[in-house]
Amino acid sequence: MTRQIIYTLVCMLLLRKACANQGNDTLTLSLQQVVAMAKNKSIESKQAITTKETKYWQYRTFRSNYQPQLSLAGTLPGYNKTFTQVVQPDGTIQFQPIHNDNSSLNLSFSQSIAATGATVRARRRSMLRVRAPTVASPGRRRRADHPRAARPGSVAAPRRDIRCP
Repeated sequence: MTRQIIYTLVCMLLLRKACANQGNDTLTLSLQQVVAMAKNKSIESKQAITTKETKYWQYRTFRSNYQPQLSLAGTLPGYNKTFTQVVQPDGTIQFQPIHNDNSSLNLSFSQSIAATGATVRARRRSMLRVRAPTVASPGRRRRADHPRAARPGSVAAPRRDIRCP
């Protein structure tokens, strides 16, 4: 019996505490405050804000298309090793390795002209090709980097071509 009384008293105290806190949760607002909250939290308001931001970035993209554009692109050096046959003075064939290193770099510039709708473009392309064989054919021995190391029937001397069309 005492347990029931204690249990009832505890429940009454908790219920009274809950009812007392309920009065503190009330918020009093004026009509202007309610209207401002409705404007800020409505779906149409959030949609209008999002539309405004989207239009702003569309305009910035449009303006950036009329700014000078500079582009740089390139390929990493490509290495290629091949073998070519060289006929020796005694008639035998000897295979000589040829090493090729290729790389390219492209730089382009473009400017749109709003009044005419035209675009002015400039492009610069550089291609570096290094062809470096190992040795020339037997006979008179010359260093591989000597300017006259290449002879008919032999592998060409190291050559460096830089083309800029």
